Amino acid sequence: AVPGGGAPDRVMGSCGSKPEPPDPDSKVAPVPDADSNAAPAPASPPKSRSFPTKHAKKWYERELSGAVVRKSAHDLTSAEEDRIVKAWLRMMESEDGVPGSSQYFRLALIHGGSEGEWTYLSKMVDPKPSFCVHGGECFPNWHRVYMLDFEQTLRCADIDLGGDGNIGLPYWDWSIKPKGKTMLPMLAQKLMAQTIGSQGQGLFPDDFLPLTRGGHPIKAIEPDGTPFYKTMVWTHELDRELEWNLGHRGYDIAGSQRKYLLQHQHRGSSLALDAAPHGSAHVALGSLGRRKPGTEMVGSVPTAAFHVTFWLHHCNVDRVYESFLA
Repeated sequence: AVPGGGAPDRVMGSCGSKPEPPDPDSKVAPVPDADSNAAPAPASPPKSRSFPTKHAKKWYERELSGAVVRKSAHDLTSAEEDRIVKAWLRMMESEDGVPGSSQYFRLALIHGGSEGEWTYLSKMVDPKPSFCVHGGECFPNWHRVYMLDFEQTLRCADIDLGGDGNIGLPYWDWSIKPKGKTMLPMLAQKLMAQTIGSQGQGLFPDDFLPLTRGGHPIKAIEPDGTPFYKTMVWTHELDRELEWNLGHRGYDIAGSQRKYLLQHQHRGSSLALDAAPHGSAHVALGSLGRRKPGTEMVGSVPTAAFHVTFWLHHCNVDRVYESFLA
């Protein structure tokens, strides 16, 4: 994986566990003076404390070791795609039946918070602000930590399902369209086509959203009766429009990427990366079909991180940033 650290309350190399702080009550025996014949004083026994057993940890608190390789989402085999989809869906499951307690919800909420009323999340119990960083020099670094948090949780989910956790978060290289393949990687298409809700429609389980402050379920339902976070079947028409958006329509993703990589100053380059190609890709996908229901949330900060393409997109932003650093 790319270098970085964990997101808030996360540490490098683990899935949510925190290092134990030093014990202020423990004493270390003093080092005897070289000229002294006196035996060193025995150290006081450390204050007893209890540690949770390995088996008591949550699935997302597993210790991880070793680096993983981040592959292009376009280069994944069908089996690799299916493995990632299963781990992804595991992340969407609420813990112990508590609405809004899934790891996917936790991660998505970090970015946009719950302040946007049109997302329905402003009614949730224990509302959260948006923590994402845009328009500043820390933009690429903040999102690098964020991607690592997601990737570590994805690996933990794979282990929980019987895998070895040796999967990296794939990236979507929006600057090219591989010959014989669609512009949007098949992995994204598979994730967007999920029908998890009880109505046979919607990207998330029925208990994905938390309760309101009044203790009632949040019903994120649009006037047409469909969930806000919609299932979407990808089509050739949408793929052609996406390709055109990314290559034309004033965005020129590949061109903006080349210009970014030619910059030399970190602050200015970070601002440029935030605007384009990063921002352009968000808008290109979020404006499909004149904001076709199902992708429109990709173009808005309060909802972008809930959409599956967000993570593949930002993983590529991090890859481009690493190329700049090199």
